[in-house]
Amino acid sequence: MIKQETLEFYMLAIASFVETSASLYGERLRQVFVEDSQFCCWLEKVWQPKRLAHARQLRTLVKKHWPDLDWDEAYLVYLRQAVALMDQDRRLETSASIALAHCLSERKTAMLAAAMARANPLCNQASLLQGISNDALRNCTAFRDAHERFDDWEQMGMVRRHHPRLHGRTMVGPVEIQRAFAAIQQSWYGPNDFLANNYASLRRAAEHLLHGVWPIQEARRFMFVPYTRPSALGYEAGDVVRNFQGLDTYSGFAPQAA
Repeated sequence: MIKQETLEFYMLAIASFVETSASLYGERLRQVFVEDSQFCCWLEKVWQPKRLAHARQLRTLVKKHWPDLDWDEAYLVYLRQAVALMDQDRRLETSASIALAHCLSERKTAMLAAAMARANPLCNQASLLQGISNDALRNCTAFRDAHERFDDWEQMGMVRRHHPRLHGRTMVGPVEIQRAFAAIQQSWYGPNDFLANNYASLRRAAEHLLHGVWPIQEARRFMFVPYTRPSALGYEAGDVVRNFQGLDTYSGFAPQAA
């Protein structure tokens, strides 16, 4: 098992990349949901500013405590991969699937940030992490509502019939986290024994952390298990929708009972 400080480093660094990438996805989301003016206003006035505010705090924190990571270099590596994935997935998306993908991505963020805050309630960044978790859960609800609106419309037309695939980048697995992990490994210039040996080690450590806060079935279901199964037409929506229907984003999630 990797050390707590190492896990904290990876989670904060990865979160700083993901939050900063809101500047990349913001304009694209507004284009996708241009017909929903109220939702676009929320994206512009609430979602993106809060994400970028978290990004600035996380970036400052990581640079201060772990100067052996060349943050700017690592983020450029991550950003190039994110742009390539975004262009690759563009032809596979519908408005409903994009909203669902972001809903589940925000859910992942909420769970991990809350788990880290509760694992170390006295650490300096606990309040920041809990704030990120709270915002991510509210974002999850907003994207869930958008999914339901656009999903109803798409089911009435031909879009669903010809678009059986889901948003591969976020839905199939933790691709963003894997890409961020690889960028960190490439841009770390400190002692090698501080790093996790591989992504599987980081995943096991994160699962262990989540197990102490959330029921392990929910943690695995929404964090590390692929949501879909491949078929001749691409990734089928059935398993994802079943998982999604079990979400209670309005009341939050309850920690595992002691």
